[in-house]
Amino acid sequence: MAETSKPGVTENKARSAEKAEKKEKKDFSRLLRWVLAIAPFVIAAVISAAVGVIMFKIKEIAPFGTKSLLCMDLWGQYFPMYLDVYGSHGLSGLMHSWNGAFGFNSWAQNAYYCNSIFIFMLKLLPGEKLVAALDIFCLAKLPLSAVTSLAYMQYKNKKRSFVFIAAAVAYSLCAYMLAFMSQPMWTDCVIIAPFVMLGIDRLVSEKKPLVYMVSLAAAIISSFYIGFALCIFSVLYYAVTAPLLVRVNKEDSKPRVTGIKDFFGSVLRFGVFSLLAGMISALVIIPIGLAISNTIASESNAPEKLTWYGNITYIMQNMLPQRNLWVQYTGTNIFTGTVVFAALPIYFMNNGIRAAERIGNAVLFAFLLMSQSCNFLDYMWHGFHFPNQLPGRWTFLFSLFVVTVGARGLAHLRDMKPIYVIIGSLIGLGALYVTANGIGPTQIYELPEGTWKTVILASLFAVIASAILHIPELPEEPVFRKKTAPENADTAAEAVENADDTVTAEAEEKSETAEKAPAAETGDTQAPAKEEDTVSEETSRKNYAAFRSFFSKAKLVGAGICSLVIAAVMITDSGDNFIEVAQFPNESGVQVSDETGYTFTINKMMRNGDQFRSGRDEFYRMEANSGYTFNSSMPGGFHGMSYYSSTMNGQVYRLLRSLGNRVYAENVSTVYNISSPVQNSIFGIKYILDFNYDLNNVVPWQEPAMTTDECILYKNPTALSIAFAASDSIRNYEVSDEIKGVSAQNGLVNALYGEEINPFRLVNETSFVSENVSFSPSENWETNYFITDAGYSQAIFRWEYYVEQDGPFYIEHNFRAGNVHIMGMNVDKTVGSGNGRFIYAGTFTAGETITVEVVVDDISVGCFGLNMYSLDQNVWNTVYNKLSSEQLQMTYAGNTKIKGEIDLAQDSLVFASIPQDGGWSVYCDGRKAETEMVCGNMLAASIPAGHHELTYRYHVPGLRIGTLISIAGILIACAILYGKRIIAAIKNKKSPK
Repeated sequence: MAETSKPGVTENKARSAEKAEKKEKKDFSRLLRWVLAIAPFVIAAVISAAVGVIMFKIKEIAPFGTKSLLCMDLWGQYFPMYLDVYGSHGLSGLMHSWNGAFGFNSWAQNAYYCNSIFIFMLKLLPGEKLVAALDIFCLAKLPLSAVTSLAYMQYKNKKRSFVFIAAAVAYSLCAYMLAFMSQPMWTDCVIIAPFVMLGIDRLVSEKKPLVYMVSLAAAIISSFYIGFALCIFSVLYYAVTAPLLVRVNKEDSKPRVTGIKDFFGSVLRFGVFSLLAGMISALVIIPIGLAISNTIASESNAPEKLTWYGNITYIMQNMLPQRNLWVQYTGTNIFTGTVVFAALPIYFMNNGIRAAERIGNAVLFAFLLMSQSCNFLDYMWHGFHFPNQLPGRWTFLFSLFVVTVGARGLAHLRDMKPIYVIIGSLIGLGALYVTANGIGPTQIYELPEGTWKTVILASLFAVIASAILHIPELPEEPVFRKKTAPENADTAAEAVENADDTVTAEAEEKSETAEKAPAAETGDTQAPAKEEDTVSEETSRKNYAAFRSFFSKAKLVGAGICSLVIAAVMITDSGDNFIEVAQFPNESGVQVSDETGYTFTINKMMRNGDQFRSGRDEFYRMEANSGYTFNSSMPGGFHGMSYYSSTMNGQVYRLLRSLGNRVYAENVSTVYNISSPVQNSIFGIKYILDFNYDLNNVVPWQEPAMTTDECILYKNPTALSIAFAASDSIRNYEVSDEIKGVSAQNGLVNALYGEEINPFRLVNETSFVSENVSFSPSENWETNYFITDAGYSQAIFRWEYYVEQDGPFYIEHNFRAGNVHIMGMNVDKTVGSGNGRFIYAGTFTAGETITVEVVVDDISVGCFGLNMYSLDQNVWNTVYNKLSSEQLQMTYAGNTKIKGEIDLAQDSLVFASIPQDGGWSVYCDGRKAETEMVCGNMLAASIPAGHHELTYRYHVPGLRIGTLISIAGILIACAILYGKRIIAAIKNKKSPK
C-alpha cells in the first residue's frame, strides 16, 4: 500500500520553503542596498586613483618606473625624519634623538612632521622598500580624500548624486594635493577635514558630537601645524552652520521663532567637545607648544601694517586651470575645477536653499578668499608666523569648501527655476571672464583651450536638468471620454465634462430600452451597444497610472543623465588639469628624482651607520662627507650635527650659525661644516664617513680608520667626550649675531680653556685689489657692504697671503653670493659662498703664496669681508690635553639617558654639548645637581672635586601633564557620551534576576 504524506508535514515544508524564499529575498535586498550604498565611494576612489596612476606612469614614478617623489624638502628634510622614526627603538626613541644638532626633542618633531599613520606603517617594511612605499602612500591619499569628501557631501545633502562623486574626485585632484603631494605630513588633514565638517553637521543637527571630536583630535595629533589651521576653519564652519537651527515659523497667524534652545545647546556642545578634542590631543599640543616657544619663529612679531598681496582677481586666477604650481611664497594652489565658476553662483541663487545658509557661506567664501591676500590673516592661518616657502599651506580648506558648496548647488536644481539657473550660469561666465582678464594691475591670464566649453557645457546641462525637473506632473486622476451616439449627449464637450455620470446613465438607459423594445418588433435601426466599444474604466486607470509613473521616472532619468554629463565634465576637467600640470617643467609641475639612486643611498647610509655608530656603552658623534640630505645623520641612524626642522631650537641655531656653519633655510636649519678639527673635537665628532673619497680636501689631521667598498671611515684623534670640565669663563661666552666663523671658534676655545690661547692665528694679506666696486665699510660684517660700479655686472676681489709656517689654513668670509677660488702651489679649488661662512683653504708650506679670488656676478649691493687664519696644531694640542684630562668616561648611552664617570681635581663646571630645552636633569652620584645654561643653552652642571658618577636624564617637556590631560579628556568624553548607558548597565547587572 502506497504511503501518503500527512497533511501537517506538507504544510510545514511549504511554510519552510516560503520562509527560506523570503529570507533569500531579504538577504538579496540587503546586499543590493549595501552595494548601492558603497558603489559611489568605490567609483570616486577608482577614478581618483586611476588619474593618480596615469600621472605616476607619465612621470615614471615607482612602481611604474624608476622615479620618485623624493625631492626638494621631502628628501632634504622630511624623509630622513621618517627614517629616524623607522630606526627608533622603544618609547625613548620617540622622545629624544641624538641624530642632529646636539640632540633634539623627537616627540615635538614627530608632532610636526611624523605622526601620520602612514609614516608609522613604514616600520613594517624592509629598508629597500621604503622609498617606493612612501610614493604609494602619497598616491593612496588621492582616493582616500575622495572617499571622505563624498561621505561628507552625501550626509550634508541627504541624497546621492553623480555631481557629488565628481566633486569628491575634483577635491582629491585639486592643485593643493598636486603641489604638496611631496609634503605627506600635511595631506593627512586633506583626508580628515571632510570628517571634521561632517562631524560638525552631526553635532548641530543630530546632537551627536563623537565624529567631530575624534576627527579633530586625529587631525591635531597627525599634524599639529595643519591641524591648527583646521581648528580655525572648524570655528568658522560652525559659525555658519549652527545659526540654521533658528527658524521663523510663519504658518501660524503670528510668526514664531523656534530653535533658539537647540542653538544654544549646540554652542555648548561645540565648545565642550572642541575642548575635549584639544584635551585628548594634549599629549601632542603641550610638548610641541613648549618646543615651538624655544624656536626663532616664536620670536617673530605680527605684521604691523596691513598689506594686500593683490586684488580679488589676482587671487582668483589661481582657481583657473593649468596654472603653474606655487612652491615659492608668491601664490596659492586652489584649483578644484573650472565648473565651480558656474556652480557657486547657481548655489547662491537657489531659493530652495535657506537664505541664512547662503548668506553665511557667502561671508565665509569672501573671508577665505581674503585670507589669501591679507598679511594679517595669512599670519594667523600659518600658526602666527610666515612660512619661508610653500605658501597657502591651509588652502586645501578653501578648495574643500568651494567644491562642496558648488556641488550642493548643482545637486539641488529641483528647487531652482530654470531662469535662475541661466542667470547664475551667466554670472559664473562673467566671473570667469573678469578673473582671466584681471582687474587693475593683475595680468591677463590666457585660458587653456576648451575652458569656456567646459563651463558652458556644464551650465547648459544644469539648465536642461532644471527645466526637466520643472515640467509639471500629470494629474493623479485621468479624465475619461465615452464613445456614444450623438443623441445621447448634446455636444462632445458636455460628454467629456460629465464623463463619469454619463457613462453610468447611458448604460442603464440602453439596458432598459433593449428589454422593453426588441429591435425586431419596433423596427429600431440602431444596433445595441457592443461590449468592446465600452472603455473599461479600471483598465484605463491602470494604464494611466503606469504612464504617469513612466513620465515621472523619465523626468528623473533625464535629469540624472544631465547630472551624469555635468559630472563627466567636472571629472574630465579636474583629471586633465592634474595630469597636464604634473608634467610642467621644473618647480612649475611635479618634481621627481631617481628612486633607485635614493634607495641605494639610504641602504648605504643605513649599513654604514649600523656598523660604525656608537653603542650602549659609549657615546660619540659622527658626520658624513656628502651626506646627501640636510639631515644626513638620520638615514644612517648615527649621532650627527646637521639639522633642518621647523622645531629647531633657536639657541642651537644661533650657536651653530655664529660658528660659521651653513644656513640653508633661515632660522630652521644648519648644515654642519666638518672642516674645522677644533669644532669637531669640542662637539665630539669622532668619525667621519667619507662617501666622496676626498676628505683630505675638506679637513686636515684625520686618520683613516677603515676602508669599505662604499666609503672611508676617518677618525678624529682629538674628539672630546659629550661632557668635560671647563673654565668658569664659559659662563661669559656670548653667541654673536655677527657671523665670523673662525673668530667665534677661537672665542669658544678661549672660554672653555680659560685663557686667550687662540688656536687659529690671523694672517695678514700682502696685497688686496678689487675691480668694479666701491665700499661702504662698517665694523659689523652684517652691514659691511660693497657696491658694484655702474655699468658693470661683475665684482672681483683678490687677496694674497704669504705662508710663514707649514700648516692648515682657514678662511672666514662675509660673502652671500659668488664663489671663493683658492690657489697655491698644490691647491686649486673653488668653494661656493653658500657652503658656509668658513672654509678649509688647504694645507700650505712655508714660503709659498696663497691667492684668494672672489667673483660675484649680477649683484649691485652685497656684503663684503674675508680673513685668513692658520691653525696652530701645537696650541690646539695644548687645549685638547687640558680639556680631555677631565672628561666623562661613558658607561651607558641611550636616547633619554647618558651615564658615565668623571674625576675632577677641583670643584668644576662640567660643560656638556647637550642643549637644554627644559627636559634635561643632571644627577651627581644619584643626587640632582645644580645646572645652568652656557653658550646660549648648552647644559652645564656644578660638580664638586673627586670621583663621581654623572647621569643625564631627559623627559619631554610637557609630556607628563599632556598625557594626564589626554587621559582625563578621554574619560570625560566617555562619561558624557556613554555615562547613562554605563550606569544603566551596572544597575541591571546588580539587580536580581
